[in-house]
Amino acid sequence: MTTGLEAEARELLVLAFPNHADFFRKTSFRGSVPEYRLFGRDVEGNLCAHIECGPRVASANGQTVRILGIGSVAVHPAAQRRGIGREMFTRLRTYAIKHQLADFGFLECREAVVGFYQRAGLERVAQPCTSVHHDTGKLETYHGPVMVMPLLLPMREWPRGGEVNLNGMSW
Repeated sequence: MTTGLEAEARELLVLAFPNHADFFRKTSFRGSVPEYRLFGRDVEGNLCAHIECGPRVASANGQTVRILGIGSVAVHPAAQRRGIGREMFTRLRTYAIKHQLADFGFLECREAVVGFYQRAGLERVAQPCTSVHHDTGKLETYHGPVMVMPLLLPMREWPRGGEVNLNGMSW
């Protein structure tokens, strides 16, 4: 990624996550370094959408699962409610399946955006999620919404119950 594109991503993330603006002014990712990024541009060529992700072996309910961790999902506030976010997930899913990146997509989110992710093809699972905190390096458990998207395996194959352990930082 070029320094110019990284700067554009930071600007978009500052707008999309005003509560974390100080953080995103310095970097365009939080936690695990993304291995893949998907960018969307408007007709004028301005960056208007962003998703970062990376494959990992995690565990869910004590079983090994291949996940594509997803983070920093952002659509420019002026471009929201136009289907751009849903299209970004459609393209991410197509790419992940074509390149066999993982069996499931995975993300943690706020309650306020669960409906968006459900419309984009993710399903909420009632499991706490343990990961390494990006600042302290200590294990922490998230009890908020956890969302899973079927990629190479159907949702019925997701190991429900117990907790999810990301075996590293979240995205």
